[in-house]
Amino acid sequence: MADLIISQRRRFSILFSLAIFFSLFPYMRLVPLAIDTQPTALVFSALAFLFQPHHKLPAAIYLLLVLFACAAFLMLFSGVDFSSIRSLLGYLTILFTAYIFYLSARDDLDRFQSLLNFAIVVWLSVGLIQTLFARDFLTWTISDWRTTDQRGVTSLAPEPTFYGTQALFFMIMQIIVRPRLWQITACAVSIVAFAASSQILLVIVIALCIVFPTLLTSRSGRKAAFVLLLVMAAGAALAVDLLEGSRLVSLATLLLEDPTALVLVDQSGNDRFASIFVSLMSAYQNALLPHGLSGSVFQSKFVEMKILFPELLWFAPPTTTIMSGIGRMFFEIGAAAFLFVFLMLYLFRRSTIELRWRCFVFAAFGGVLFTAIPLNHPLVGGILGLLIWRANRQQASSASSMVLTPRIATTS
Repeated sequence: MADLIISQRRRFSILFSLAIFFSLFPYMRLVPLAIDTQPTALVFSALAFLFQPHHKLPAAIYLLLVLFACAAFLMLFSGVDFSSIRSLLGYLTILFTAYIFYLSARDDLDRFQSLLNFAIVVWLSVGLIQTLFARDFLTWTISDWRTTDQRGVTSLAPEPTFYGTQALFFMIMQIIVRPRLWQITACAVSIVAFAASSQILLVIVIALCIVFPTLLTSRSGRKAAFVLLLVMAAGAALAVDLLEGSRLVSLATLLLEDPTALVLVDQSGNDRFASIFVSLMSAYQNALLPHGLSGSVFQSKFVEMKILFPELLWFAPPTTTIMSGIGRMFFEIGAAAFLFVFLMLYLFRRSTIELRWRCFVFAAFGGVLFTAIPLNHPLVGGILGLLIWRANRQQASSASSMVLTPRIATTS
């Protein structure tokens, strides 16, 4: 019996590590699938969940289970096609990876930190090699590599924006676990110098603007705010000098001259804005009733919106893919998406992360979820799992103090 238990735990440990590894390398393909985000992390997370000896789910995980149940129920009535199956797998990925990352932080935080350190170094090193020597270095490990000379490198992602998103996710996870300078700096270098992703830099700037007022509440915070302004100014000047002629600098110049031009002039900006606008506007016009998971429904709504708002949607072609995580939820499952919003607010309130770091984490994570991030990206659920761990750790500490207090009082 003891040997059986040990064998089961060893099997779970291997599956557990593989699930975390492929979550940190979500675009690495083991089989030739013509999709960006590979399902490998979902497969190993599901297997680890099944082989996990005891299923004691935190209450927050049940909300993710309800989201998946809503999506599965709607798929039965909205028709089953490739796009609906892909969407459903996105909700399932969030559920399983959130649980796996929660267990990782709760039971073996050192192992998780080691895997995260390894991922940060590998992604940074590949980005450096691509920048200095060969832009196509290790691109054979992913299914569809795409970039241009005016854009940044991709590291182990299909395109620079995905690389920037991955680096930002690493930064967020490191802050949740414990803010450490070298990991955060490495992620920042990946975003600015290698990926040169304007979308992710915009998310970071907005997050920093939200964090800034929290720094003014103390003397040390005001010093940190002053240093932050100096670093941002120096970084902007250095970026303009080093990345002259790149798409990042041209977009920054366009944004400073006329902020609306980012949507009304730039084709890529209009394309990304269109998914957010069409999905949320359609949800609003439908009184937050669900549209279902079929991509053809979104495409028909896209065509209607282009007729109604020709100036706003002047470039973006109608598509079956919703390039917005939050937009996808509200379009597909309607008002049930507020369960996700409620979960985020609950985790923000219960988190033990220092306020300024907490504001940055939730602002940056929430900002990325509005952009072209697929729900089947395993680190969406992974970050939620780490936040759930943080919230439950506070509850565990509170429970421990309540138990110990009477015992101390009795013995005194």
